[in-house]
Amino acid sequence: MDVNISSEFQKALHYEQQGDLASAKKCYENILAIDPKHELTLHGLGIIYAQSGDIKTAQSYFEMVLEVNPRSDSAYSNLGNCYTELGDLVKAKKYFEQALAINANLSDAHYNLGNTLFKLNRLSEAIGCYTNTININPNFADAYFNLANCCLYVGRYKDALDNYRKIEQVYEGNSRFCFGIGCTYCALRNFKQSLFWINKAVKIKEVYPEAYNELGRVHSILGNDTEAVTYYSKAHTQDVENETYLYNLVVVHTRLKDFTRAYSYAKMLKISTERFALLHYLISVLCDWDNYKQINASILSGELLSAVTAWDYLRISDSAELQYNIARALTEKNFPMNLSLGHNFKLTKNPKIKIGYFSPDFRNHAVMHLAAEIFQKHNRDRFEVHAFSMHPKHTAEEKNNLSNYFDYLHEINELADASVVEMARHIGIDIAVDLTGNTRDLRTGIFALRAAPVQVNFLGYTGTMGASYYEYIIADPVVIPAEHQPFYGEKIVYLNSFMPRQVNLLPSHKSINRLMYGLPQEGFVFCCFNKSFKFNPEVFESWLNILKSVPMSVLWFNGQHAETVQNLKKFTAEKQIDPSRLIFSDPVIDMSEHLGRHRLAGLFLDTYPYNAHTTASDALWSGLPVLTRIGNSFASRVAASLLTALDLPELITHSIKEYENLAIYLANNPQRLTELKSKLRSNLKTKRLFDMKNYMREYENALTVMYQRAKNDDLPSNIDVSSAQSHG
Repeated sequence: MDVNISSEFQKALHYEQQGDLASAKKCYENILAIDPKHELTLHGLGIIYAQSGDIKTAQSYFEMVLEVNPRSDSAYSNLGNCYTELGDLVKAKKYFEQALAINANLSDAHYNLGNTLFKLNRLSEAIGCYTNTININPNFADAYFNLANCCLYVGRYKDALDNYRKIEQVYEGNSRFCFGIGCTYCALRNFKQSLFWINKAVKIKEVYPEAYNELGRVHSILGNDTEAVTYYSKAHTQDVENETYLYNLVVVHTRLKDFTRAYSYAKMLKISTERFALLHYLISVLCDWDNYKQINASILSGELLSAVTAWDYLRISDSAELQYNIARALTEKNFPMNLSLGHNFKLTKNPKIKIGYFSPDFRNHAVMHLAAEIFQKHNRDRFEVHAFSMHPKHTAEEKNNLSNYFDYLHEINELADASVVEMARHIGIDIAVDLTGNTRDLRTGIFALRAAPVQVNFLGYTGTMGASYYEYIIADPVVIPAEHQPFYGEKIVYLNSFMPRQVNLLPSHKSINRLMYGLPQEGFVFCCFNKSFKFNPEVFESWLNILKSVPMSVLWFNGQHAETVQNLKKFTAEKQIDPSRLIFSDPVIDMSEHLGRHRLAGLFLDTYPYNAHTTASDALWSGLPVLTRIGNSFASRVAASLLTALDLPELITHSIKEYENLAIYLANNPQRLTELKSKLRSNLKTKRLFDMKNYMREYENALTVMYQRAKNDDLPSNIDVSSAQSHG
């Protein structure tokens, strides 16, 4: 049969356009029967076999093209596509690069190389490839889409949004597009738009667990945890094998204090680095201590060393050095210094020093209870005081109340970290004070971007942040003795006592009795109003040893979760002690009444290694002695700091045996306990712990020294405002 190659080739192209690959293939084979090295035909057959899914045969034809023409950019590009389909991304990358070395204007090769690099998790390089694609072909919509996705993954949220918007009209019916732009809006903390787009995604694609999970996350950030449960549950139902969705259910039930349900989900998780921390927290909250010692031993031995958060180490370890190493490693991993907005080490020329306090806890919370008088009593002739609130929902009453404490309130929950930093810099904040640290709802990214020339870690987290972008930590010589300074990333600011107090909040003097709180009419009352996550088997067993040695005594707690109570009573019964000697009273919301009820107890028993903080301050302010065991970390020295400032060192012990013996002695010697209570009441009036006038003088002097050092371009160094001397 006579075959005209040109005519046969045109017929093959026509059949391909019609989708008749079999006829096209026949035409190509006819050509090769005449000219086995016809380059375009070999290439055409490679395309047909690739479209038919026969990748190996397609690969062989593209290789034959290269034998005929070693500089065929399209053959190299299509070999890259073949290796992509075969899962060999390294070879795919190599062939795409060879194609581009021959012809740098191949938009498809740039695009496909970008896709390959994306799969290899080389996102910055992928961004470059997609950008090249668009430069060559500005109408390449898929390139904009993938570029936006890459920018989202690397945290370039504004760039992601710009690229999504360029293709909105083309892609608005695409569920992945709606999900991607919704995630971007969430990252930019524009939650209204985020919810709009992700809801649109799940309308387009009903089975979309990633989108339901993101809806749960947005609602959780907004404080709508009940709604978050609904969406996390739907994500988990649609993909029961995905542990992230299960983990988020654990998180949200924990936030809702539904610890039993949270724990049931947590036990279904595999123990992994990022998820183990919450399981350990739930074990602590519920006091389910069957494997507690073994788990802690695994953590501290190094087997699970990085499996918990810096905050968790406050209750696991008493080593300031270990806590520093963990905090530093986690901060470097999660919040490395980020100077993308430029340096901010120069102070602005403000007539007053502008202080910015950053916290999610400007509400009925321990941090606010302690620090309220600081905010209120700042010298307004010298300081301008700003609150940057991360709380999702301030009521009108809360906002009105906060106006009594701050000159300006900035609600930043729905602002991205970069936007907050830009705001702080525009205002001219001189000193940014982080009242959150490594606790829940942290926004360390704000400080990594440098919100102010001077940044301070204070009060909310009793430990180091381990980051160089925090210049100072507020402390005292007890919580951070000189020999512990190497274990802090910050320079130390030494006050007489680091902890402030809202001294205008006084204990109620209304008539109360033991019966009102479920306490027995007779017998000594020990109490501990700490949350149960600070309890551990060693401490609790020591408390039971104390009960054994003090007949008819009871141990009084704030109301705990039902399963926590059950576990504590079980533990008590196993030690041959009547569980009815544990008294659980409902928490008292009114702070004045809560302070007033302390007078029904004889002695407050502190926890270790995570001491009572606000609860110790409450007890002492109410006139109730606190018995503590001092340790080596900031968190295990807080109660000792308070007692030292009140000149009550006789209530500081150094071992568990000394702790038990002193508790027993005081309970069995009412005269000695009465003397201590009398000394405490007297010292409340004369010592510096609750002298907020002196506290503010020291604290504002410290802020002024920080400011002056920054103004003079001096490096941060330790500050002792009580003696005007440096601690090393």
